[in-house]
Amino acid sequence: MLRRSLPLLLACAVAAVATACGGGEETADTRTPGGTATAPAADAPEPVGDWSWETVASDDFPREDGFAYLVDVRASTHDASAGSPAFDRVVLELEGDPGPSWRVAPEDPPIVEDPSGRTVEVAGDAFVRVTLHPASGRDATGDEAVLRYEGPDRIGVGGRVVTELVQVTDHHGALAWVIGLARQAPFAVALLDDPPRLVVDVVEESG
Repeated sequence: MLRRSLPLLLACAVAAVATACGGGEETADTRTPGGTATAPAADAPEPVGDWSWETVASDDFPREDGFAYLVDVRASTHDASAGSPAFDRVVLELEGDPGPSWRVAPEDPPIVEDPSGRTVEVAGDAFVRVTLHPASGRDATGDEAVLRYEGPDRIGVGGRVVTELVQVTDHHGALAWVIGLARQAPFAVALLDDPPRLVVDVVEESG
């Protein structure tokens, strides 16, 4: 079950920026009033890979072993630089080795919460569902479940394209968030390490 919703504020730790090709380094961002973070132009990375409006997934999705726990969700926005378009970055940071299998896919509304079947409102005119498996925001291995992700289930994002992030599933090893977009826009995906994190870069196309 989902725990709570907060107003459209990014109430998580200072956003960080993954480097272009999957290295472990991150550089701190500068907070903006809209709830996202903007990286200084000199430090702006490139999108993590080739971008398109097509479903992409890890070869082993859905994998059953190697459980991972969600510990942070954040977003940042990046200006265009030489050879790189402007884009918004969504990061789901995890604990666990190896990281989970994953699938990122465009989704038509209505957006449905699992397992309740309830329709969930997500700000935007286009949507992308990010699914991790096996993964969860809580650890249920002990006598009592322990929250590993203590942030909001609904995060407003004042990005170039990304409008909102909403958790829609945390059930039976499947963890899913929906990214709301102001319009359909291509995206690129990578699972990075140190720490393990799934990065989804949504590109602002010119013209």
